[in-house]
Amino acid sequence: MKAEPAGEVGFSWGGADYTLRFGMGAIRAYERATGGSVFDAFDHIQAVQEGRERVRLTVLGDLICAGLAHYHPDVDPETAMAMAVDPAVNEALIEGYTESMPVAKGGGGNPPKPAGRKRGGTGARSSSAGAKRGKG
Repeated sequence: MKAEPAGEVGFSWGGADYTLRFGMGAIRAYERATGGSVFDAFDHIQAVQEGRERVRLTVLGDLICAGLAHYHPDVDPETAMAMAVDPAVNEALIEGYTESMPVAKGGGGNPPKPAGRKRGGTGARSSSAGAKRGKG
């Protein structure tokens, strides 16, 4: 059996086999369809798992629909919403995303901000310690 590329995961639903693929095409499809960020969507899923938010099935359905678009373009948003209530489909969704996104492997969310620039200096203050400040 051929190994699936990173970001692809199979699942069965309704007597049929499906493959989710979370590549750049799926991200583009999700963001175009919803106007939202895929990173925000997976932050939402993490918040649901941690009990901080209630699940929004539209988010799950839109992610599933985008992830299926490569191999299963005939799956419509309503069918993807029906899939969204199946725990096995949700596990596949999370697994596929986690495997496809290096950021997700580190805990999800937006990429970390770059470290601040280290400033060089002479070590001397630009004003003396007892200097009076000007009035503003």
